[in-house]
Amino acid sequence: MACGMEKTVTDLLLETLEELGKDDLKRFKWKLKEIKVENQYNNIPWGKLETACPVDVAKELLNYYGEHYRVEVTIQVLRSIHRRDLADRLTKATKAGQGVTKFLLHTQAPMGFGILLQDLSIIVVKISQI
Repeated sequence: MACGMEKTVTDLLLETLEELGKDDLKRFKWKLKEIKVENQYNNIPWGKLETACPVDVAKELLNYYGEHYRVEVTIQVLRSIHRRDLADRLTKATKAGQGVTKFLLHTQAPMGFGILLQDLSIIVVKISQI
């Protein structure tokens, strides 16, 4: 096993956002505020995005879309601004455990169990990377 820590989803998202450059980041934020998201989510308001740097955009993605859905949203936006190269790379880098994670996140759970399912999905992803 190689030395060093493996990259987290946050690391991968931040690297991707930083790679966009000024103009593409601006287009990314513009599309992000208006992209169609699943019913239980809201779009990030322009006021939170307009002057946001890549780190702030990554934080808002987590705040609004959670640990796993933020990746799907990011990939959608990257494709919509014609950065398929970054979208494909992010898809490949975050693919481990995706099917089980998606199932767990979209399972209807009684009140209070949503966090438990999210934690369980993180464990499944970590195990699948071993």
